[in-house]
Parts: sequence; structure tokens; C-alpha cells
Amino acid sequence: MLSRNDRTVRVGLVAGLAVAMLWAGGVMRADDADRIQPYAQNPFYWQYKGEPVLLVGGSWMDNLFNHPDGLEAHLDEIAAAGGNYVRNTMSDRNPENRYAFAQREDGLYDLNEWDAEYWERFDNFLRMCHERDIIVQIEVWDPWDLFASEAPLGYGPENRGWEVHPFNPRNNVNYTADQSGLAEVIKYYSSSKPSRHAFFHTVPAMDDNVVVRRYQEAFVNRMLDFSLKYPNVLYCMNNEIGEDPEWGRYWARFIRQRAQDEGVDVYLADMRRNSNFDSAEQIALLHDDSHYDFFEISQNNVNTGQRHFSQILAMRARRLDNPKPLNNVKIYGGEGHGWTGGSLEATRRMWRNLIGGLASSRFHRPGPDDRPFGIGANQLAQAHMRNVRTIMEEIGWPHIEPDLGFVQLRSDVAAAVQLKRTHVAYTRNAGGDARLYVNAQEVARGKIGGDLSAWDANLRLALGDEFVGDRGWLGTYHGVALYNRALSGAEIAAHHAAGAPEHVDGLQARYSFDEGQGSVLRDVSGHRPALDLHIRETASVTWLADGLRTNRSVLIATQDPAKRLTEAVQESNALTVEAWITPAKEVQAGPARIVSFSQDHVTRNFTLGQKNDTYEMRLRTTATSANGLPAVQTARNVQASVAAARGRNGRSAVIFVTHGGLLDVDLSQLQEGWKAQWFQPRTAERRPASPREDGYFQPPSNEDWVLVFR
Repeated sequence: MLSRNDRTVRVGLVAGLAVAMLWAGGVMRADDADRIQPYAQNPFYWQYKGEPVLLVGGSWMDNLFNHPDGLEAHLDEIAAAGGNYVRNTMSDRNPENRYAFAQREDGLYDLNEWDAEYWERFDNFLRMCHERDIIVQIEVWDPWDLFASEAPLGYGPENRGWEVHPFNPRNNVNYTADQSGLAEVIKYYSSSKPSRHAFFHTVPAMDDNVVVRRYQEAFVNRMLDFSLKYPNVLYCMNNEIGEDPEWGRYWARFIRQRAQDEGVDVYLADMRRNSNFDSAEQIALLHDDSHYDFFEISQNNVNTGQRHFSQILAMRARRLDNPKPLNNVKIYGGEGHGWTGGSLEATRRMWRNLIGGLASSRFHRPGPDDRPFGIGANQLAQAHMRNVRTIMEEIGWPHIEPDLGFVQLRSDVAAAVQLKRTHVAYTRNAGGDARLYVNAQEVARGKIGGDLSAWDANLRLALGDEFVGDRGWLGTYHGVALYNRALSGAEIAAHHAAGAPEHVDGLQARYSFDEGQGSVLRDVSGHRPALDLHIRETASVTWLADGLRTNRSVLIATQDPAKRLTEAVQESNALTVEAWITPAKEVQAGPARIVSFSQDHVTRNFTLGQKNDTYEMRLRTTATSANGLPAVQTARNVQASVAAARGRNGRSAVIFVTHGGLLDVDLSQLQEGWKAQWFQPRTAERRPASPREDGYFQPPSNEDWVLVFR
């Protein structure tokens, strides 16, 4: 029997035999033209089976092969949603994962022997992806497997790290800590800087640690025994690594040499743990063509908004003279970790990535616990995978160029809260089409579905504050009018010029604020019972010649439920709320209640309010919450971001804008005869698009929208 110190490595012979068996066993090697490779006509993209292929995806885990239960159905689900791209780290830290090496009865691992199930899982996974034309991007080394367990960081309460890994000298029969130079205890995590962990120093240009490296090489060779026979595989050396770049370069040379020996072309990258793509580290990696054939830009998906798109443009511009694919194998964005930006930002990154001319984009895994890092392949992810592919196909994606030169975001000054007399109006028709106007100009719109049967007939109507307080609005009221129909834009414009008319169809309540004194505001609509409003504290208001000023929070409300108003609006399933006001402050929190038909902070029929420096309308329907959300709100483009691209032939263009941002499009840069259309990226709803009177394109609502020119 061989001693622990004298054991020989047998995996090299085993690997060679395995390769011979695989090639001889009927698994056909694809012709070079059919393998995944840069697209000949535009090397910023990939081609597969001789045709350009846009890589879009998402999956519930990173190391899919090591989660075989339900894997085939999951891949079918991804493919059905238009996905053709998954990530596969060779990772083994999750519960129920297998390690690559065989475990003996005494619990120790033998690095000379393979775990059959680990590699069977890997081969089955590659086969299933190949059958579905799904491109697999392998990450050879994942540092999170090989440092202190990352379970305390919230990545999975049962995840395992170096303390139980087969490469740890404490856990195998092949080398000791003294022989290998590897520590048995690692109490720190992987970071963006080189560590003292000797496992990542074994390559010849560093410590040249042959004792450990021969087992590392055997592991990589064994992986290649299976992966090289498949034409749908890309290789990334590491997951978000901070170690010396020579570590990744060595494995790139190693894999390429093995592939060349087998007569196979492979395409390689590395991934640094650095979200600053203006850094020397990332720029050097981008231009390292002697080792890497594509670039991993995934860490840009830590960035948000306009910076996210700007970094895409900058990195792509650096390769214009010698293009290579820029891949995104993971888009962060989940609700469990604030730094990821949330699920909505994840979907925005997907659209910006692909409109930005990047070759691939995949939603990051949710994770093994209930605090997700991404949206994986959930229903939201599937909708965006499907819809982004639809739009990219429509605009001819292999032949587009990202370009912000023909579009700019504009601040909608008319929508901003200003300290002057202002006419604010909200309309919603029976079909759910909602519009918000400021001084007769439509500044926001939305689709508020459902009907108004959800209204509570026991609520009272109020101005100035919420019934439970803490939502006071400061300013002057000049007039308020409520209707049980949606006024037209022309009627809104007429009312802006002349004020609320005394008699108009659908009028249900009107307040003129011309009493000049007292504690009661009379409803002068002529309907009975009148919905008179009573000022709770007259010391908190001042009567003016043209209205009533609230000097501090004060409730002005009906004494009884406004049942007549509820019944009239429910019957028509439509309404209009108009207010002529002068705000006292440009920014008021809450939203501060201008006109509210509500009970407290979270229950209402409607509320027209001032939220910071915008106006907002919340309306309760059978399709919205009891709080009237989602709301329709004016926007000033403070948070909006824009991504855009044009077809090389000038016949198509696409613009992705967030937060309902107002767009100034230079139409002279598009070919004549264009037709424009709004596309909602989540629902795939389409609406006609045309510039408004001032020449700007205004999205149909304050959501994210795609403007397509064809």
C-alpha cells in the first residue's frame, strides 16, 4: 500500500483514457464553423452553427450541473422564454453538491480518484444544453469555494468553504500542510485584492508549487475531457477574482494548449472583481489578446443608471478598431441585498447591456436562501428575456451601433412644482387610461386597470392633511372640482384658462374658496347632499382675497362619509380631480395631501398630493392596492437614464428610457419615412408614438419604455 506521502497521481492516465472513450463513443465533434465563436461580420457578437447568435439568459443557480434535480425542466423553461445562455461555475459549496474527488470511508478525500457522480452531472448538463442550443459559459475557479465559508455573509446558511474542501490538506490523503504550503484554516474571504492564500499562488510565475498544481491541472484536464467535445462552451478562468492576474493567465494558456492538442478552438476570458471600468486593471484585461478572446464586463452590473450605460460605451469604444465580444454572465439585482439595486434595476441592466452592443446578458441567480442577488429565471426575468429578444430582432441587432448622439433627456419644467398659481388635473376614463396635467399640459400618463367597485363608501373627503395627521400640505387653495367622468384635454385647457365652470356635465363637487371668513367651505356644485368641508382649526389658515392659505398642517374635511361621490364615480367608473393651488414649498413630503378621499396613510379611494417636488395621484381600483398604488406621478428626469442604438443603415433605432423620461430625439439623423412605436419592456404592450407639440417624445407612463423607430 502506498503511503500518504508517496501516493502517485493517476488522474492523468485516467483523463487520457476518458478522452479517447468519449471521442470513440459516438459523440461527434462539431466542425469549426459550427462551434461558438466571434461573429465573422461583427466580432462584437458571437456566432453558433454559422449564424449570429445573441446570448440572453437567466438561471436559478450558477453551478447548474451540481443541481441535477429538475434541471432538464429548468433548461426547457429558459429556452421557452427565448433564453440560450447559462452560467456554470465548477462550484461545489452548496448543500447537496458533490465534490470532484472521491471521498473514502474515513471521510478523507483522495485527489487521485474522481467522484463519478460529480462528473456524470457535469456531462449530463453539457449534453442537455447542447441539445437545446444553449451556450454554456464555464467559470473554472470560483474563489467563494476556496476561502472561509461565505455562509455568514448571507450567501446561503449552509454553504461550505475551505474548511471542508478536498484541496484543504486537512481533508485529503495526498499532501500535508507542510508539503503543500496550504493553510488548513482560512479565516478571510475573497476580495478585490491579491490574498496570501497559497492555493492561488501555485502557478510557475508565482510560487511554482508543483505539489498542489498537479492536482489543480488534473482537475482542469478532467473538466476538459467532457467540455471540449461540445461546441457550445465558452471558458472564463475565474469568478470575480482579485488575485494576481498571472493566476488566470496560466490557466488560459493551459486550457488553450490542451484544446490545440485536441484540434479544438476555444474562446477564453477572465473576470476581475472591479466595477470601475476606467481602471488600469480592467483596461489591461480588455486588451490582453494574447490570453483572452472575449471580455467579461459583468461587474459593471454593480453600477446603475446612466453610469452603467456610459461604462458600456467606454469599454466598447476601446475595441472599435479590433472588436471582441463583451459578455455579461451575471446581472445583479434582487430584493435581498441593497447594493444589487433591486429587481427593477436588474431588468434595466438587461436592456442597456444589449442596446449597448454587448454580446450577452444573463440574470444572476436568486441564491440558495431567501435574500436574492438576482432574479434568475423567474417570471419577471422570463418576460424581459422574451421581450428584449423580440425588440433586438426587430431592429436587426447584429448590425446596430450604440449611440447617444441623436437623443437627449430633457427636464420637463412644466411638470415641476413651482411656487406660483398652478392648475393640477387628473383624469381616468372607464377604460383605465389615466392622465396627469399641470397647467393644461399633459405631463404623465398611465394605465390604471380594474374598476372602482373597490372604493369604500365610508370614507370622508379632505383637503390639507390626512385624517390621522402627519401628511400636511402647505399652500393656497384657489379652487377644487371633482367629476364622475374623464374630462378631455381641451376641457382641461379651458378650465386652466378660466377656472372651474359653475355648471358642467359630471360635476360632483366644487369649492370656490371665496367665503372670505369662517370655518366652512361650501360645496357649490348644486348637488344634494352638499359635501361641505369643515376647517378643524381656523387658527391654522388665513383667508385671502383669492383663496385659503394653510399655514401649518390642518384637516379640512366633510363631517360624514362622502357616499354620494362614491356612488357617482362607481357608476361611471371614471373621474376627474382638479385643483387650482399655489404651493408654499417646492418640496413637501408624504405625499402631502392636496385633495384626499381616504382614511389614513395606507387606505384611500384617491389622493392627489405633492410628493417631494412632483405631483402624484393614487387611485384605488380592483387592480391597484388599498393605498392606490401604483401611482401616476410627474417626473423631472432626475433619476431617468437613457440607452440608445441605431442601425447602420439608418433605417432603425431603439431608445430605452427609465422613469418615463422625456426624450429629445434628433429626427434628422433618421431616414425619412420612419414609424415610431412605444414598447413596454415588461408587458410587451405597444402604443403609437409621436412627438408632442414641443417636439419631445413623452412615454405613455412614468414606467420604463422602449421607443422603436423602423
